[in-house]
Amino acid sequence: MAKALICCLVAVFFGIAYGEDGIGRGTLRFVQNDQTSSSYSTGIVQVYVGGSWGGICSNNDFGQTEANVICHQFGYSAAASYSTVGNLDRYGSIDVITISNVQCSNDDYQVLFQCDFISSNETECNVDNAVIVECMSTRVWDDPFSGQIRLQRGEFSSEGLVEIYCNDRWGTVCDDLFNQNSADTVCNQLGYTDAIDITSEIQGNTSQPIWLTNTNCAIVYSCLTSCTSCPSSDEQVTNCVHQEDVNVHCAYESTSSQFGGTLTTCDFTDLAEAISRLIGIIVGVVIAFFVIVAICIILPICICCCLGVGIGAAAAKA
Repeated sequence: MAKALICCLVAVFFGIAYGEDGIGRGTLRFVQNDQTSSSYSTGIVQVYVGGSWGGICSNNDFGQTEANVICHQFGYSAAASYSTVGNLDRYGSIDVITISNVQCSNDDYQVLFQCDFISSNETECNVDNAVIVECMSTRVWDDPFSGQIRLQRGEFSSEGLVEIYCNDRWGTVCDDLFNQNSADTVCNQLGYTDAIDITSEIQGNTSQPIWLTNTNCAIVYSCLTSCTSCPSSDEQVTNCVHQEDVNVHCAYESTSSQFGGTLTTCDFTDLAEAISRLIGIIVGVVIAFFVIVAICIILPICICCCLGVGIGAAAAKA
């Protein structure tokens, strides 16, 4: 309780805007016939900004890339399709359009507010043009990399239990010494800019390992593994229980100096493989060099020895 109160005071002090229910700016939700659920993977897309929910206008700028980014924010790998309320009479309608002219320059963005857009007070859009998106069933963490993080079991995709992938297993993070910089780093890795709340309301399963403790980042990093690291082996934290598992609520603030990471910002798998291949090539070149040197030295000696034996034998016969 004390930790949550401190985080709220810090948020207010720095002007981090969030709603009365602790919903972070830029949070998305799917709406189906006036109903919403964290289990939905399709529906009318609504975004939380300015303390209220509103739709996203589909215009000439909205396309597959923008739909993909929306699905990334929900944790899905891509969009299967996108449409509008006026063209797909399946999920009812909404009352308000909040943003328009959404343009995403990078297909790897994880949060819609990483893209350019215009707020509703600067443009008008009919609610029939509200965006509907259907996401694929595959998740962005189906092929996880070491150090990848995700938020689980929250009311929205911007909040929940912090899980990190280490040693081929998803585990949790203990709240011992876990500070605001660490929470901001978690949100930054997920594409947001700020953490507006830190709690322990959602607990990991008893079968899950607790991978990290005493995570006390000195600054806000792009990746959590920049200020801590996965255990080198299957060594779990033993001085912490799941009642102390870290939860965070993330937001995307327009005034923040952070931009938020992409899907590949913290994935060093390809880099590690490239380094491994480079080391292999270097080792091969070094071995080949010594083999050539050895041949250049030994071969002449062998030739000389053979010639010497032959000359000696001929001299003996004479």
